Amino acid sequence: MSNLGFGDRDFAFGKAIFKCVVLCALFLEILVPFSLQAQNDSVTLTFTCRTTAGEFVQPDSITVVNVDRNWKETLYYPDTIYHLVVRDDEDDVPLHTSGCSLVATPNPFYGTTTVTLALEEPGTAVLEITDLAGRVIEMSHATFLSAGIHSLQVSLSSPGVYLLVARIGRKTLSCKMMNTGAGDENTIEYGGMIEANPGTFLQRKSFPKATSSHPFQLGDQMRYVAHASWRNSKAVTREQAESEDLTLVLPAFCTSTSQHPAQTDSSFHGNGYNGADDGLETVVNGRIVSVTDYEGNEYPVVRIGSQCWTARNMRCTHSPKGYLTFGGNQTSNVYPYYYSYSAPAFPSDELGVLYNWVGAMDTTMSVSASFSTRRGICPKGWHVPSDANWTTLVNYLGGQADYWCGDTNMNTAKALACTKYWQYVNNGDVCAVGNAMVDNNATGFSAFPAGVVNESGVYGSVQHLANFWSSSSYVSSSAYLYYMRFSDSGLYRYIGGKIKGNSVRCIRN
Repeated sequence: MSNLGFGDRDFAFGKAIFKCVVLCALFLEILVPFSLQAQNDSVTLTFTCRTTAGEFVQPDSITVVNVDRNWKETLYYPDTIYHLVVRDDEDDVPLHTSGCSLVATPNPFYGTTTVTLALEEPGTAVLEITDLAGRVIEMSHATFLSAGIHSLQVSLSSPGVYLLVARIGRKTLSCKMMNTGAGDENTIEYGGMIEANPGTFLQRKSFPKATSSHPFQLGDQMRYVAHASWRNSKAVTREQAESEDLTLVLPAFCTSTSQHPAQTDSSFHGNGYNGADDGLETVVNGRIVSVTDYEGNEYPVVRIGSQCWTARNMRCTHSPKGYLTFGGNQTSNVYPYYYSYSAPAFPSDELGVLYNWVGAMDTTMSVSASFSTRRGICPKGWHVPSDANWTTLVNYLGGQADYWCGDTNMNTAKALACTKYWQYVNNGDVCAVGNAMVDNNATGFSAFPAGVVNESGVYGSVQHLANFWSSSSYVSSSAYLYYMRFSDSGLYRYIGGKIKGNSVRCIRN
């Protein structure tokens, strides 16, 4: 037994404390940099999508753009977690650390999908499928697989999100799968080896689906946009220096407890169309996805405030009343005309066609008439918006700061304009529609710069102007319209001659 006095014991205790402090300092000196390095090796992003009405929505895909390094890739649902790995050069990207890859195609799938498993080295593989609660749904027998690319058939009896896990020796791979239909039963069937050399496949599938193989450094400027049912979210841009949860906001859906039924018009008006699907709305889970016009053209729809709008320009060339004819280079205040312009660079379903005012109204009534709910060329159950309808839209946008560019409620055009096809402008106005177009279209309205037909019947200003008729007359020869220009930041009210050709949008009754 030691026979130390109090002084000796204090000295020994002090030495022990000193040793502990030194060891702890050395430990921290080693651990902290290692811990920081581990944390900084990657950034994990978790995406959630909701609408402007606050409803959570399932995205079809999410586009990820690295602005600084000029690359883009797409994350497909059900993956909503994304990993960015810090690295300098895409040429230096190593193969997946496990030396294997697990991919389901298609995914999502209806009942059955094909799984491709690539092994760089031979090993004994066991595959199991679990649900999100961790319950094992199906498990394969342990099977020795040689190096190469192997095919497996997976069938699931119930819709849902599942996790497929492959264990090859000490290596583990996982693949999230979404089944939208019902298979015969839960099975994992080995289909055989596809290819003996897995190198090409592994190089192509170097990382799990939700992990980027592109170069990335902390602080890179990143941009994220979600896509769902014809809708794009407002772009989120940030200098990505750490992991975080991101919410991407998409335009709201129009909702309905019942759809407008298809309307059959027995009178053909000599144009070969009977309006069999006129006004037919596609409704999914109470949400109106699209509406069909008299001619059978389908248009996506979007909700802005309390209003439901078509999200594409009208392109119907045969009107319900049969009055509409092709105008060519003619103009008129009396005869209903449409005008078409085509170019490979502009998709016709977005460009639409232009109409003089009586053409948009589908009428031969006195041009001094003004309408509040005139159907015109719109689908049944919808109408050409009146000046009051447009004013409601303008006031709503002006009251929602999320739709402003900058600090003024007058700069709302970018929230309505589509994200491409506008003439690019760099006039110093960051809120101009043609500047930073990726930030356009927060509402989903997708205003397309289809131009105008002037008083002489000449088509012009495509990519520069988006002009939209209202159903409200000013005097016999002019009516109210609303427009936006590539070089400006606002949606403006204007009085234009009814003889001109402009775009038409529709609003739900």
